[in-house]
Amino acid sequence: MPMIVKSLNQGGDGYGLAATTIALFGRSTYDQAASLGKDKVMRIVRAEPSLWGQVAPIESKFSRFLDEFMGYDAWAEKQAR
Repeated sequence: MPMIVKSLNQGGDGYGLAATTIALFGRSTYDQAASLGKDKVMRIVRAEPSLWGQVAPIESKFSRFLDEFMGYDAWAEKQAR
Protein backbone atom coordinates (compact mmCIF):
# COMPACT_ATOMS: atom_id res chain seq x y z
CA MET A 1 0.00 0.00 0.00
CA PRO A 2 2.76 2.55 0.68
CA MET A 3 3.74 2.31 -3.00
CA ILE A 4 0.23 3.43 -3.97
CA VAL A 5 0.26 6.42 -1.62
CA LYS A 6 3.78 7.40 -2.66
CA SER A 7 2.88 7.28 -6.35
CA LEU A 8 -0.27 9.30 -5.76
CA ASN A 9 1.55 11.90 -3.67
CA GLN A 10 4.16 12.29 -6.41
CA GLY A 11 1.46 13.13 -8.95
CA GLY A 12 1.34 9.74 -10.61
CA ASP A 13 -1.76 8.03 -11.84
CA GLY A 14 -3.05 4.50 -11.40
CA TYR A 15 -2.19 3.55 -14.97
CA GLY A 16 1.45 4.47 -14.39
CA LEU A 17 1.62 2.50 -11.16
CA ALA A 18 0.08 -0.51 -12.88
CA ALA A 19 2.66 -0.34 -15.68
CA THR A 20 5.47 0.06 -13.14
CA THR A 21 4.18 -2.86 -11.09
CA ILE A 22 4.13 -5.08 -14.18
CA ALA A 23 7.61 -3.95 -15.26
CA LEU A 24 9.23 -4.35 -11.84
CA PHE A 25 7.38 -7.27 -10.29
CA GLY A 26 5.72 -9.08 -13.18
CA ARG A 27 2.27 -9.44 -14.62
CA SER A 28 1.17 -11.97 -12.01
CA THR A 29 1.87 -9.49 -9.20
CA TYR A 30 -0.26 -6.85 -10.89
CA ASP A 31 -3.03 -9.37 -11.55
CA GLN A 32 -2.99 -10.45 -7.92
CA ALA A 33 -3.17 -6.84 -6.68
CA ALA A 34 -5.89 -5.88 -9.15
CA SER A 35 -7.92 -8.98 -8.30
CA LEU A 36 -8.43 -7.62 -4.79
CA GLY A 37 -10.75 -5.01 -6.26
CA LYS A 38 -11.25 -1.43 -5.27
CA ASP A 39 -13.69 -2.12 -2.42
CA LYS A 40 -11.34 -4.53 -0.66
CA VAL A 41 -8.38 -2.18 -1.06
CA MET A 42 -10.46 0.64 0.44
CA ARG A 43 -11.42 -1.60 3.39
CA ILE A 44 -7.76 -2.50 3.96
CA VAL A 45 -6.71 1.15 3.85
CA ARG A 46 -9.48 2.24 6.22
CA ALA A 47 -8.53 -0.50 8.68
CA GLU A 48 -4.94 0.77 8.95
CA PRO A 49 -5.02 4.06 10.91
CA SER A 50 -1.62 5.35 9.78
CA LEU A 51 -2.45 4.66 6.14
CA TRP A 52 -6.00 5.99 6.37
CA GLY A 53 -4.63 9.18 7.92
CA GLN A 54 -2.72 9.81 4.69
CA VAL A 55 -5.56 8.81 2.38
CA ALA A 56 -8.64 10.29 4.08
CA PRO A 57 -7.91 13.91 3.07
CA ILE A 58 -7.58 12.85 -0.58
CA GLU A 59 -10.13 10.04 -0.64
CA SER A 60 -11.78 11.03 -3.93
CA LYS A 61 -8.40 11.34 -5.64
CA PHE A 62 -7.36 7.99 -4.17
CA SER A 63 -10.59 6.40 -5.38
CA ARG A 64 -9.96 7.64 -8.93
CA PHE A 65 -6.35 6.38 -8.68
CA LEU A 66 -7.61 2.91 -7.73
CA ASP A 67 -10.08 2.96 -10.63
CA GLU A 68 -7.18 3.70 -12.97
CA PHE A 69 -4.99 1.00 -11.45
CA MET A 70 -7.73 -1.62 -11.63
CA GLY A 71 -8.67 -0.55 -15.15
CA TYR A 72 -5.16 -0.64 -16.57
CA ASP A 73 -5.79 -3.42 -19.11
CA ALA A 74 -8.74 -1.65 -20.75
CA TRP A 75 -6.80 1.63 -20.77
CA ALA A 76 -3.67 0.01 -22.27
CA GLU A 77 -5.72 -1.71 -24.96
CA LYS A 78 -7.35 1.60 -25.86
CA GLN A 79 -3.93 3.32 -26.00
CA ALA A 80 -2.62 0.66 -28.39
CA ARG A 81 -5.29 1.48 -30.99
